Amino acid sequence: MDMVPLPKRLEGVVKRVRSSPLLQKKSVLGIDVGSSSVKIVQLHAGFEKPVLETYGMIELNRYDEAKRDASPEKELDKRAVAIQDLLHEIGATARRGGMSLPLSSVFVSLIETVKRDEKQLRQIIETEARAYIPVDLGKVTLVWQKVPEPEDERGFAHAEEKSSESPRPQKIVLAAASNDILNTYQSIARQARIAVPFFEAEVFSALRAVPPEREAPYLFIDIGTAGTKSYIADERGNALATHYLETARVGAGEMIAKTSDNAFRMVNEYNAAHPKRIGTCILSGAGARIPDMAPYITHKTGLPIKIAEPFKEMQTPMILEDVLHD
Repeated sequence: MDMVPLPKRLEGVVKRVRSSPLLQKKSVLGIDVGSSSVKIVQLHAGFEKPVLETYGMIELNRYDEAKRDASPEKELDKRAVAIQDLLHEIGATARRGGMSLPLSSVFVSLIETVKRDEKQLRQIIETEARAYIPVDLGKVTLVWQKVPEPEDERGFAHAEEKSSESPRPQKIVLAAASNDILNTYQSIARQARIAVPFFEAEVFSALRAVPPEREAPYLFIDIGTAGTKSYIADERGNALATHYLETARVGAGEMIAKTSDNAFRMVNEYNAAHPKRIGTCILSGAGARIPDMAPYITHKTGLPIKIAEPFKEMQTPMILEDVLHD
């Protein structure tokens, strides 16, 4: 059957899409160095969704013995060795990508300021940061991001009223990473012989990897081996609050209780200060599968629970659907 020719104006659009620099780029890595494991995904851009090429996880405790060996690798950080081994095991071909920074080493805060141009905003933020960052600003790297304003839901009937209102404050998510931590992770990347053009606090990559709850703000809890990271995000997935809870030396029962109590506190504090209440809790990480975790958090907070599906927005092989879901 002959194909119907595209209209001339659409031909140009298709050509631009197919020649997009994003689609022409090679595969890239996403690297998460945790307290007990290293996780890596390799992706490339697709027409509609990112395409998952390969992925894997490797436990770090297997390298504790190797550290005492007299091998040439003994001088390397075990996390760098683990990255090299994992890249080989999963058949990854890319050697460039982004690496996450643990929330425990990054200070994140939401600040408000009046709207200004970029130059003025930079000066204001650097001044305001001193009131929010509890360490010497010379020892951290500051980054920030504007929180997009929600669309005006009142419609055109209120346009005249809106024009007479005083300007709304601009919300800014401020993140400060320790320079020592950045240097450590840059060293890990160099030893693993990979190029890492950017590092990112795991709160931002975690929220971006899971589709946001469009109806209301939500609580996102990532339950790892060493600690629990809790984030509150708005309907578009912008981080509004974060909290790190260390749980490395507690049993499952105490972890459930501490995580639930912290969730209850964060939800109550947020709801008391904002008109739009938190509507859902999303669980992620190994601890999300602890049998009593979800029911206890629901009992404590009254929120329905969902389990994060970070591969949902990717194009993946159908044969791996159940494995990736788990």
